[in-house]
Amino acid sequence: MESQPLSTLLAPPVLEGLSQKQRSHEAEVQHFHNEPQHDFSRAESRTAVQNALAHVRSQLGRQWTPSSGGVALSGPPIESRNPGRPNELVGQVPSARVEDVEEAVRRAVQAGKSWRDTPTEQRVEILRTAAALMRARRDELAAWEILECGKPWREADADLAEAIDFLEFYAGELAETRCPETTGTGTWRTEPAAV
Repeated sequence: MESQPLSTLLAPPVLEGLSQKQRSHEAEVQHFHNEPQHDFSRAESRTAVQNALAHVRSQLGRQWTPSSGGVALSGPPIESRNPGRPNELVGQVPSARVEDVEEAVRRAVQAGKSWRDTPTEQRVEILRTAAALMRARRDELAAWEILECGKPWREADADLAEAIDFLEFYAGELAETRCPETTGTGTWRTEPAAV
């Protein structure tokens, strides 16, 4: 290596021997773009978050209960308060009793069997759908974080952008690569590798 010219040593690596699909994947990975953060020097960005904060404030103090077939929590309510305004009740959620946790674990184990057999393409679609939903409700989710966690606007917005990035990046990686521990159908094996 020491005998190579500096221009050769500093040149980008050449991807020799890769198929067209592999080169395409390399190009996609190199062209991943982070979700842009809001520019709060722009009036429309400030207005969007102010509107989201007004919408979220109209829901403060509610009693929230799990929906969509989740475990019905039966413990006493837990209050969430705005750390910047401790007298402001953000919301209440029921707590979990031991029996609720046991039921949640039982359901998770059962759901794991179904997830194990979920095709890779469907997993990718789930990740991308989650990213799209977060992107569509980004200002509202940031407003909840601002009020419930006391986050400054920029930090809450950055948290949402980062979450969207993770979902999009891993969906892209999963769509283009196959772990050595996959079955012939592209689904992931859940059992540990033999030692």
